[in-house]
Amino acid sequence: LRLGKPAESLAMTERASSLAEQRAGYLLFGRCRALMALGDYKASLEACQRSISSEEWWLQRAYLVAAYALLGQSEKADQEKARLLQELPNVSIQRVLALRESDVPEFRQQLESHLLRGLRLVGVRDGER
Repeated sequence: LRLGKPAESLAMTERASSLAEQRAGYLLFGRCRALMALGDYKASLEACQRSISSEEWWLQRAYLVAAYALLGQSEKADQEKARLLQELPNVSIQRVLALRESDVPEFRQQLESHLLRGLRLVGVRDGER
């Protein structure tokens, strides 16, 4: 995924899921992210929801917020954004970028085109305040 190859990441995540049930939440989050990068927001949303029910991290919730926003489900996006802000009150686009997961241009473009665009649609601020 961090190399900007979400389709390959998705295939590897599916294979790993069949081998490692104890890391189901982590692998589902990988699926969520790969599907988001591929622009399949509905499938990404489902994987994010399943991932969060297994184990929760604020970034999973951010992907869920973005998926709802990109699907045009603004009420659900706002509800999930409120949950995200409870978990991480200072969430911002800058905070996501601070994770510095990859400098690969394809990854950065996918991140901007999908996750960050979705977060901006629902009003997640760009910088820290």
